Amino acid sequence: MGGADAPWFWIVRSNPAPAKVIFFTNSNGFRLQGPKINGYPEIWSEWCSAALCITRIYQYNGQRYILAHEYHEENEPEP
Repeated sequence: MGGADAPWFWIVRSNPAPAKVIFFTNSNGFRLQGPKINGYPEIWSEWCSAALCITRIYQYNGQRYILAHEYHEENEPEP
């Protein structure tokens, strides 16, 4: 699902029932990255505009993913 700015992503765990959202982000995309923490890989998401890129790293805390690190990088205009 997406909006005007970036798509939205969810990870839903359905075992044990009932189903539960353990991760949500609005970003340009995300990737699962090792090493595993509490049995789940880290998630790296990135959102970029013409002026700025934001990378967020999430780690699983046993119940859901939480934000562990966030990095901002300004994009340099081309000459």
